[in-house]
Amino acid sequence: VMGSYQVAKLSGEPVIVSRFGADYDLVADFPESIAQVSRTFQEQTEPFYYILNISEMKMNFSQVIMRLADLTDPKSGPYRHPLLKEIILVTEAELGLLLVDAMHQEQYGSLQGRLFSSEEEAIEYVYSQISV
Repeated sequence: VMGSYQVAKLSGEPVIVSRFGADYDLVADFPESIAQVSRTFQEQTEPFYYILNISEMKMNFSQVIMRLADLTDPKSGPYRHPLLKEIILVTEAELGLLLVDAMHQEQYGSLQGRLFSSEEEAIEYVYSQISV
């Protein structure tokens, strides 16, 4: 049984939102979900923002760091997509801060990353950036 996750582009906006449920498994479900994220990223023709809602996801630090390495792999990682402007993480977990700090590091591609505690705040932030 697949853990629940959604990947969708906001209609008419350069924004992709992913949500991962409490039953999502960072090991078993990862290959399928990374493939879907990659496909969605590949379809983009203009610079876009990525909102990653992991507020319900069960995770531990070592799993997260392993997955970040896959997501930021210089050859195949979707997070290296040239049009990806910023990754906006949504979670209240302390792990969120560690993850955003890691994203900023050179070994993970010096990504633009930001943390919000709610999806509403994340979307508000992105809209404020788009309308500039």
